[in-house]
Amino acid sequence: MDKPPSWEYYFHPPTEAEWRQLEFLCQLAGVPSDALDELAVADMNDGGMGSLRLAPSGVDTPARRMSRQGAEFEYADDDGVLVQVSLNLDEQGQLFELDSWKVDFKPLINRRVPGEGER
Repeated sequence: MDKPPSWEYYFHPPTEAEWRQLEFLCQLAGVPSDALDELAVADMNDGGMGSLRLAPSGVDTPARRMSRQGAEFEYADDDGVLVQVSLNLDEQGQLFELDSWKVDFKPLINRRVPGEGER
């Protein structure tokens, strides 16, 4: 089997938890809700912290580059460790990446949006 190009990701529809985070961040960033139509996501190699490469209309190319951060929020994971989540956009203002960073660099336990699952 041929090895895929280094830029190639394995895209799939977002899970329910991924969808909730993306929808919340799109609202914060003022990105139209139809930007999530036909969106495909791929897990990024970040040690399990939950970052996703985003492919609007299920299409991604190696030429796409991050341009700016659209929105961000923070929450405490189930172990109490802070998670910072950012929605990044490409040069055309399209969804590019959901950057999830757990400040202790350990794998993400639970995806959520503010107010969801707080103790």
